[in-house]
Amino acid sequence: FHSREWDEIRFENLLEESLLFSRFSLPPEYPMERQHAHTCPYVRLDRQPGLRYPSRNELKSFRLEKKFQKLVKDKNVIHSVVQDEPRRLKGMHDLFRLHAERSKNRHRRSNFISEDVRRFHQAVSREFIREGILNLQLLYAGQAPVAASYAFNYRNKVYYYQGGFDPEYSSWSAGTLVIHLSVVKAFDDGFREFDFLKGDEGYKSLWANAAREEMLLVVYSQTWRGSLWRRMRKTRSFLGRLRRRVRGMG
Repeated sequence: FHSREWDEIRFENLLEESLLFSRFSLPPEYPMERQHAHTCPYVRLDRQPGLRYPSRNELKSFRLEKKFQKLVKDKNVIHSVVQDEPRRLKGMHDLFRLHAERSKNRHRRSNFISEDVRRFHQAVSREFIREGILNLQLLYAGQAPVAASYAFNYRNKVYYYQGGFDPEYSSWSAGTLVIHLSVVKAFDDGFREFDFLKGDEGYKSLWANAAREEMLLVVYSQTWRGSLWRRMRKTRSFLGRLRRRVRGMG
C-alpha cells in the first residue's frame, strides 16, 4: 500500500453490498470509515395484472391523466417521443430552452445550460440515438415546447437525467406530467426500473417506491497526516450534525 505516499483513499459511488466493505478486501490495519453519501430513488416497475403506472397515492391529487386529456383537447398538446436525428436536434434545443426557463423562474443557476455542458449532451445524445438508447420525450403545443424528459435506456432500466417545462404551464403540472408519461411508457415497454439516479429531491418521492443507498468508503494511512485527515473529517461531521440540530430547534 506504500502508506507514506498517500494520506487517504476515497472510494465513492459504492453500493451497500460492495465487496470493499468486507474487512477481507482491504488490509485490516488501516483505519477506515463507511459513510452514507446519497440516496438513489427509483420506480420498481412490477408486472402485476391490471397495474398501470404511476400508482402511488401521492400522485392521485395531480389527476395527471385528466390533465393530459384536457391539454390535448384545449391546447392541442401532443406527446412526442424522439426517434430520429432531426427530432433529436430540435428536442435537445427545446430541452435546454425549457430547463433555462424553469431555472430562471425559480431564480436558480444551472450548469446544465452552460455552453460546455450543452455541447457535451448534444454529442452524447447523437451517439445515444444511433445506439437506440436515447429516451427523450417532450410535450408540444403546436411547435412550442411545453415540457421535456431527458433519459436513456440501458438493458432493462430507464435512467432519468434531466427535464424542464414552461412555467406558464405550471398549473397543468407540466413537469410532473411529462415524467408520468415517461414512467408509463417505460412500464408499457417492459422495463423493470425507472431510475432517478442520485439525489433525494422532493419531486422524486412522488414516484419512487424503492431506493438504493450510495456509500463512501475512506481509508486512512498510518502516518500522522492520515491521522490528521481522519480527525478533521470527524470534526467536520460533528459540526455538520450540530448545525442541523440547531436549525431544527429554531
